[in-house]
Amino acid sequence: MSTGPKVSIVIPAYNHEQFVQTCIQSVIMQTYKNWEAIIIDDGSTDRTPEIINRFAQRDRRIHFVRQRNAGVVKTDNRGLEMSTGKYVSFLASDDFYTPERLEKLVPVLEKNSQLGFVCSDATYVDDLGNSTGLVMQPVAKQNFNLPKAQRFKQLLRGNFVIALSVLFRRNFALAVGSLDESIPNVEDWDLWLRLAAKHEISFVDLPLCYYRRHSQNSSRNFLAMYEGQRRTLLKNVKSLSVIERIVLTMQILARINYELGNSYKLVNAKPRARLAYARAFMLQPLNSDFRTALFSTIRNSSLKNDDVK
Repeated sequence: MSTGPKVSIVIPAYNHEQFVQTCIQSVIMQTYKNWEAIIIDDGSTDRTPEIINRFAQRDRRIHFVRQRNAGVVKTDNRGLEMSTGKYVSFLASDDFYTPERLEKLVPVLEKNSQLGFVCSDATYVDDLGNSTGLVMQPVAKQNFNLPKAQRFKQLLRGNFVIALSVLFRRNFALAVGSLDESIPNVEDWDLWLRLAAKHEISFVDLPLCYYRRHSQNSSRNFLAMYEGQRRTLLKNVKSLSVIERIVLTMQILARINYELGNSYKLVNAKPRARLAYARAFMLQPLNSDFRTALFSTIRNSSLKNDDVK
């Protein structure tokens, strides 16, 4: 497919010499040909810039920029500002697309000018590119069939949009303020919420991209992730009525505290897990999962103290 509006693919790259070639090749192999790739090397210290430059020399649709390390969010925003396409996607330099991705998604946006973005399912792959299963659970797909207001509330409760899979309207994203650089870790969720609050969104039930899970994936501080979720919630819940705002805020804060507790528990940070579970329980004392998790950590702590005595 050679006709249609231009699509911009923004690729922030950092020390991914092992994966960046596959990433770029997946863009070049798109059956939809009217695209540009804006690849920004974010201060890599390996061969990543050399590999990117080789592709940029051969294909004028690839625009290569190097910068000092600024982080993914600032780099994505820079790429968005540089883009000239009607539609934009963010693509991490260790992930990649199926050849037909743009051909499947662009017509969806072209047919409905009210859509803020369209997204799809994705496939998990390992270091070697071997499939390890689909990313999206069936229950999450049902959210896209809900009325706009109800779908927005579901998106507030938890991010069911796969960032890698999203193709969005550039002008709509710029109008709502692009990515918020003050809330890293969940900046994509925040942008989808702001777009979903104002526009319709759509879903194509096909795995059109590959999300790579490997040892080099960016590690995330549990507390920083929690804080990002908390700030995103409080920022986006303002569009609801007062009653809805109070009820949803308590429910969602309880859930993310519970998830924080689970994360701490996995790394054996039991006092921090107990504190997070306590916050979840205080916000939603009738929730049996929260109550069980809290009392379990208290009981285990008491048994440990008895053993020491």
